[in-house]
Amino acid sequence: MVLSIRQRKILDIVEENQQATVDDLCAALSVSEATVRRDLATLEANGLVNRTRGGALPASSVGYSPFVSERAQYNLREKQEIARAAVEMIDEGDVIAIDVGTTCLELAKLLGRFQRLTVFTNSMLTAQALGNSNFTLHLIGGRFQRDEMSMVGNIARDTILRFNFDKFFLAASGFDPETGPTDFNLDDVEVKQCYIQRARQTIALVDHMKFGQVSLASICSTEDLSYVVTDSGTPEEDVESIRAKGTKVILGSPE
Repeated sequence: MVLSIRQRKILDIVEENQQATVDDLCAALSVSEATVRRDLATLEANGLVNRTRGGALPASSVGYSPFVSERAQYNLREKQEIARAAVEMIDEGDVIAIDVGTTCLELAKLLGRFQRLTVFTNSMLTAQALGNSNFTLHLIGGRFQRDEMSMVGNIARDTILRFNFDKFFLAASGFDPETGPTDFNLDDVEVKQCYIQRARQTIALVDHMKFGQVSLASICSTEDLSYVVTDSGTPEEDVESIRAKGTKVILGSPE
């Protein structure tokens, strides 16, 4: 395929920023929304980008996600918006489990207001962020997974299944209301499913760019979730599709 100069610029922007919205591309290229959408459709048809609602991500297979350190700055404003909404769902005295993932990490950074929490996590980054907290912190052991800075495997799963949690804050690499949350890593999915099994409530933290994305492995159904917490940029049609499954939706708001 021979790309136009404009299509090459779109591809460069998406790859450089690891994402781009239609509005961003319109502003950068001084073209209409319809033009950008046509170009994105062409690039996706040739395997060069993955389109999302409202933009595009670099092309990748359903079995791949960048290292957690690479993802930390993607959609940071939206992740912080979600974290601010999610922290309001926590009560003093709760026993909570926090998943691996950058949105969950933003939630962990807001837990300093609590004194009487018990927190379980298999994320080394989350444990590090909570290292100076006054409440009880448990880091789940297991086999070290470098790309996620997390613990997985039999030891992690067996340990999680020994405990009960009031709330589990779940991360996912993709979310579709019909298929539920999905992830690219089978080891992570098995750990997430153990947390879900032992939690009274499962609360998925999902930014709007993950909607319409389906990764390799299913975590659970939408109906298995107590809540989905997302940012204010999530399309209303997605919100209503989740609610139609009987799952509550909480929308964050910008500062």
